[in-house]
Amino acid sequence: MFRKALPLCNFAQTPAQAAQRLRHQAGAIDPDDIAAIRIRASEAAVRYPGCDGTGPFQRVLQAKMSIRFCVAAALLHGAVEERHFALPADPALLRLVALASLEIDPEATAAFPSRQGAEVSLTLRDGRQLAAALPDLEPADAARVQQRFAAAAQARLGAAGAAQLVAAFAEPAALEDVGAALRLAEPAA
Repeated sequence: MFRKALPLCNFAQTPAQAAQRLRHQAGAIDPDDIAAIRIRASEAAVRYPGCDGTGPFQRVLQAKMSIRFCVAAALLHGAVEERHFALPADPALLRLVALASLEIDPEATAAFPSRQGAEVSLTLRDGRQLAAALPDLEPADAARVQQRFAAAAQARLGAAGAAQLVAAFAEPAALEDVGAALRLAEPAA
């Protein structure tokens, strides 16, 4: 079973993970120092509807599908979390989206679908080049998925409501009334 590590499109996973790695390896990068972003991924990723999106981003789904948006969020914040998809998007993030090029990588294309490699490289204003590549996406384990679920629930429902929702879905196969469990996800009026 494959679990997404980040809350975004499958094809944006590896580029965003490579951007996160680049940001962590390079330390804090001043977004104003970035002159260009080059993203390389498989043909399937680049050509998938929405993945080549440059904006305007009027819906959260458009942002989550856009490889450029997800890479820009990773570079700007060092992570890609649900809160980074608030619209209208941060002008600093949109500046990075506009600097990004998205290219087909023949090696990633040849390895697809068994692997989903990607590379992100930056050109800084002073001419330095920074890059990070991953041969495949890094899936999340069950604990990470549960942690993200609990955090999202708490942000929407508060601690008590989140605890109820998480408990209700602790054993999904044992749920007798899925509708009742899903209603727990509705914030109190």
